[in-house]
Formats: sequence, structure tokens, C-alpha cells
Amino acid sequence: MKRLTLLLTLLLLGVPLLHAQDTITTADGQTISAYILKEGVNFIYLGNSQYANQSNLRLRKSDINHINYQNGYLRTFGDTTDIRISRPSSLSGGFMMSPDNEYGNLYGTFDHFITPRINYEIHAGITWAATGINYYFHKPDKNRSLFPYVGLLGGYDYNGYDSPVMLVQVGISKIFPSGLNFRLGVDGVAIFEDDNFVMGKIMVGYRFK
Repeated sequence: MKRLTLLLTLLLLGVPLLHAQDTITTADGQTISAYILKEGVNFIYLGNSQYANQSNLRLRKSDINHINYQNGYLRTFGDTTDIRISRPSSLSGGFMMSPDNEYGNLYGTFDHFITPRINYEIHAGITWAATGINYYFHKPDKNRSLFPYVGLLGGYDYNGYDSPVMLVQVGISKIFPSGLNFRLGVDGVAIFEDDNFVMGKIMVGYRFK
């Protein structure tokens, strides 16, 4: 009788353990509730995911930031954070010039990554001020430091035209682990006084946490 009671007690205690789930946080901040089926050299295999179409999910270890196991153990997987997440904000200075040297602008910017791909920018110079959104093409990747982007900014020219202005940006950004940030690009500038031109630009800044 005592053995039967002990067996029933163990079974009752084991039921919640079978359904208890671990919490996996990915490098880009997503959270997945599941339990660990098995672990390979490069992958971790999950079961009973919260997503109906991912009942057998495989995650690369390099894409995992940490795992909170149902028993309370926290396991980290090193620095897997994209630098756009760890250093989302930047102050930069730069210079723009048209190919014929007729137009130029010395300016400063503040930008902030709302997500690793969506970047908000405030741009103010001696010629105009503008604000808008940049889109970065690559998904989060801790090993990436070179990021192509496009953007659209709108503002006002207060030095000569006194008119609304729109900038279409195409460029590439190099972000170093130290936070140093270089940007090279080409901007198509449309001033609503029927003047349009293209400018090349170079920027140097620092990204901070």
C-alpha cells in the first residue's frame, strides 16, 4: 500500500513537470515557450512550441541569447546581440556636397534604432533640417557590422530657398564594436521650389547604449 501511495505521489508530481516549459530568448529579443527535446553541436531542438505550426522547432545556438529552464536555471550563450540592439542611439556629424560643388551642407544627426531594421533620424545642418525613417536591410546578426540602408526624410530649407525639402537616402553604415559609426551615401534632394539635385555624403559618429 505504501509503495502504491508513493508511486501515485510521484506520478502526480511528474504531471506538471511533463508540461512545464522552458523560455528561450533569441538574439533579436523574441521569446519562445517550449521544452528542450535534445541538443546538438550547433542546434537546440524544441517541442510543444507556443506556435501551432512549430511543434518541432530547431534553433541555431548562435541565434539564442539565453534560456530560462523551468527548474529556474539560467543558461546564457555568450554575446549574441546585434550591435543595433546593444547600441541603438547615435550622434553624428557629416558633410554633403553635390558633384558640381554648387550645393553643400554641414550637418549633425541624432538617430535611434526602433527595431534592428527601422531607424529614426533627426538631421539638422546649415542649409536645412529634416526628420524621417531609414530602413536597414539585414536581420539581426551579431557578426554583422556593415549595413546597407535606404531612407526618406522631410524637412525645411531655411538658407536660400525658404521651402519644404525632401531627401531620399541610399547608403551603407559601418558600425564597430566600440560604437564608432561611419556612413557613406547618396541623397536625392528635392526642394519644393522646383530644384532637384543629388549629393554625396560622409558621416562619422558614435553609437551609445
